[in-house]
Formats: sequence, C-alpha cells, structure tokens
Amino acid sequence: MNYKRLEIYLWWTCNHRCKFCVEMPTMDEMWNTKVTEEEILKKLIKYKNKWYNHVTYLWWEPFIQKNFNFALKVWKKLWFTIMVTTNASMLQFENISSKYLKYIDELIISIPIVNKRLQKKINNINSIINFDNVFVNIKKYWKWNLLKVNTVITPENIDYIDEVVDLLNKYNIKELSFTYPDIDIWYYKKKYIIKHISLPYDEYIQRIEPSFKKALLSGIRVKLTDVPFCFLPNKNWIKYTDDFDYDSRTKLTYNWEEFNRQSSIERSNCEDVIDSKNLKKLESMNSRMRRYIWECNKCRYIWKCWGIWLFYKDIYWIKQIKAIN
Repeated sequence: MNYKRLEIYLWWTCNHRCKFCVEMPTMDEMWNTKVTEEEILKKLIKYKNKWYNHVTYLWWEPFIQKNFNFALKVWKKLWFTIMVTTNASMLQFENISSKYLKYIDELIISIPIVNKRLQKKINNINSIINFDNVFVNIKKYWKWNLLKVNTVITPENIDYIDEVVDLLNKYNIKELSFTYPDIDIWYYKKKYIIKHISLPYDEYIQRIEPSFKKALLSGIRVKLTDVPFCFLPNKNWIKYTDDFDYDSRTKLTYNWEEFNRQSSIERSNCEDVIDSKNLKKLESMNSRMRRYIWECNKCRYIWKCWGIWLFYKDIYWIKQIKAIN
C-alpha cells in the first residue's frame, strides 16, 4: 500500500500558553469554535476515499477535546495510521492514557523543559507535568510503534536540555529532535523574541552541541530542525537535519503567502496534504516562513537547506550567513 499522509487542522485550543508559541492569536480567536462529530466523519471519509492512509492531526492539545475519542475510533475503523502531537500534560493521568493511547500508532511529545521549577515560567501555566508519570503510562497503555520527543530550544531552556536527554535515557526512548523556534515579528516584538524565544543561530548551535553529542553517544536518533546548514560545526551534522532527510521532512503543498492572507477561521479549516510520491515536486515550497537569501545562491546545499527564518535579518545580523562551497 502506498504511503499517503494527511495533515489535518482542527480546534486551535491548548491548555498551555508557551512563551515561544506563535499560534496564540489564532487560538484566542478560535477557542469557542468546535468541530462536530459529523464534520469529523465527513472529512475523514472524504480523504479515505482518496486513498489516504496516514493521518497526523494538529489540534494543539488534542486530549482536552470533547470529540477526540470519537475521532480516534473513526480513524481506526477506517484503517488510518494515526500520529498524535501533544504536550503530554493529560497523559500523566492514568484514566486519560488508558482511554486514548490504545488507538494511537505514532506519538510526538513536545517537552521544552523537564525542570518543574521552570515549567510554569516557560509554559505560562499554574500546574506542572510529571513526565515520570507520563512515560510510565505510555509504557503501560501504548504499543510503542513510534515515540518521539521534540524540544523547542529557547534562551530560557537551553541550559536544561541535558535533563531532556537524561529523561529519554531513563525510559529508553530513541527519537529526539532539537528545534529552532518559530520567529514571528508580526506577533512578538524584537526584544521579547531575543529574551524568550530565539538565540542567534551560531550561539544556538554552540550551546546545544554538548547535549546533541550526549544524545548521539546514548544511542538516541537525533534530528536538528530548522537550522541553516552553514551554521553546523561540520558536514557530518548535515545528515542529522530534517532538511537533509527528505523522507521525514514535512513538506506543505499549501501556499504560505495565501495562508497568511486568510482569516483565522479560514486557516483552521485548511488541510495540508502531503503525498510521499510528490516529494521532488514539493521541494520548492517555502514552508514554515523560511526563505533563501542571496548568500544561499552560492551554497552547494541550496536545494536541500530551507535557509533562514523570514524575520531573522530583522532581529540578528544577516552577515552571519555564509554559503558552503
């Protein structure tokens, strides 16, 4: 059976308000907009009839949604492979884990910080997540097909990344990605971005390098996400990037300029369809608000590297970027 993957966006709601999140304006607008069971059923049947067999849904925090269990059951009856992205806050509770995990094939958990003292500060919530409970429940109620942890690296958590690596080692989890955060100067101001969201690429790489190497030495398969190749310490690092790995790199067929002109309501109803047969066709898409600059035209990796964030030059010095010949 051919791999045909559907990315579906529903319900822009979350129980966290992470400092680095760029989706909060949309979530604020969409909080009271709910999708009915009938709408879920129609959407899934529509794409099943087009021979899609893998679904990834981004509902921000899906486990707080009333209709989530219904959606999972329908997906399974339609023989979809199901990937779920979550902040894992609800999975620390056994009644939630036992109810939902049995339907899920692939699980991606966002863990920006393990340190309980800093969780409230970075996640902007009053409660904390006990990740020991999370992974005990996952091991108990999930069949463990693909489990991956994603860590968005910010100035506030970069000195605590080793704690994430230690957590993965403790529970024998072998998939990890270090992700450079989204930079959206339209929403956050420059000073806020520098303080809470992003570091210059060169400082970012220098400071995560010890944790990156520690993870590799521990047998963890690491991905380095959203960093231009010219900032990597050497060419060996390139093979660990999501840009270099076409099979796992997310490619969106959606036009981002058109997407940004839409209202939040229109955005919430869009589906970004990814078909593994069309990877070459999709390579030219400028996803996640990134672009090439004139320096990139001299680089040997121009067709693999997505270049810098659109607003990077407005925050940090553009002459840091140097083409690899």
